[in-house]
Amino acid sequence: MKFKQIFSRENVKFIAIFTGSLLGFILLLIYLVMPFYTRQHQSIAVPNVCNLSYSAAQKILKQKDLKIVKAAEKYDENFPPGFVIFQNPEPGSTVKKGRRIYLTVGKGQRVIEMPKLVGLAERDAKFVLSDHN
Repeated sequence: MKFKQIFSRENVKFIAIFTGSLLGFILLLIYLVMPFYTRQHQSIAVPNVCNLSYSAAQKILKQKDLKIVKAAEKYDENFPPGFVIFQNPEPGSTVKKGRRIYLTVGKGQRVIEMPKLVGLAERDAKFVLSDHN
């Protein structure tokens, strides 16, 4: 093919219309479809549910249309059993409706069984204690 045949008036017109249509389609996707698909208009601030009971935290998060996930339970002597110690995302963060909020719930103070050390030599007692952990 010759250069003049490739860049004839009809071919240039077709390329211009195709390029313009493709650019219009991409802009339509970026500015109209994607914001709707990603629900950018549904942002809300995450409430602070730390230091609340798990059931109270559930109620508050459900009212905000957020999903609750009990991520972990952790021993902590500063919190009574069943109270929220930590949350992720942090309070005040902006998230979309339906987002999962991961809660770490306290199990209270850790209770351990003390091994019997009466009558043991100090060295043996230390060995029993180190082995007990």
